[in-house]
Amino acid sequence: MVSTVTIKVEGLKELGDALSKLSVDMSGKIARAASNAGAQVVKKAAIANAPMSDQPHQLGVQKDQIAQPGNLKKNIIVKRLPPAERTVTEEHIVTVRHGSGKVPKDAFYGRFVEFGTAKMAARPFLRPALDNNKQAVIDAMKARLKQRIDKANKA
Repeated sequence: MVSTVTIKVEGLKELGDALSKLSVDMSGKIARAASNAGAQVVKKAAIANAPMSDQPHQLGVQKDQIAQPGNLKKNIIVKRLPPAERTVTEEHIVTVRHGSGKVPKDAFYGRFVEFGTAKMAARPFLRPALDNNKQAVIDAMKARLKQRIDKANKA
């Protein structure tokens, strides 16, 4: 089952004070930039972790569904959640593009690789990308927050 990971950073009272001095629109843009910065760190690690076949391979039972080497890596994306799906101001997720119906342009099979199947052992690449980079995610978010708040205060 897919679960959500929430990272809570405490001791950033100054950050809250700085954001409260800005307009709601500006603070939302800054939160979006910070959330995206953290997600980009995870995306980069997930791409590095994702297994890659050394030759084209058939997907499923249809013979016309052939995935080229690196297809899974190319389809790891950062997606901004729409307001109705968010639990906080801004949320980005790192996921595998799927469901476009343009096989093998998407990588619907990413979930099988991550979690395994009855016939295939799991080869996680998304979860370790976050688990092994939590501090880097926090650092990227803090750096982006500082950069954007400083820029907003100069304007």
